[in-house]
Amino acid sequence: MSKVCVIGSATWDALLTTNQAKVLKPKNGSVAMLAFSYGAKIDAASTVYTFGGGAANVSVGLSRLGVPSGVRTHLGADWRGKEIISHLKKEGVNIKGITFDPKRHSAMALIVTSGAAVE
Repeated sequence: MSKVCVIGSATWDALLTTNQAKVLKPKNGSVAMLAFSYGAKIDAASTVYTFGGGAANVSVGLSRLGVPSGVRTHLGADWRGKEIISHLKKEGVNIKGITFDPKRHSAMALIVTSGAAVE
């Protein structure tokens, strides 16, 4: 039984680093942006696949701290969903609150960075 049930998202994340992106630093002090040509094929210098989403991250963190936790989220009935379930089980998270939709895909986040420090 879980002491804490975390409600929210669970995602399959791909973190890509490329040296082909140009870092744009607006003069007005707003957030820097990455740019590359529209439709261009961008090579990844490194790729890391991991798991994310607020509910998944918090429930895993609680479990690692010894707090019995469960997650309430919705996944697609696809390979990403199966990977997310496997990860949560491995981390000791109760997955009984997860529902599946066979007509949808599980959430995925794509995070792209240039690997350069932005000041």
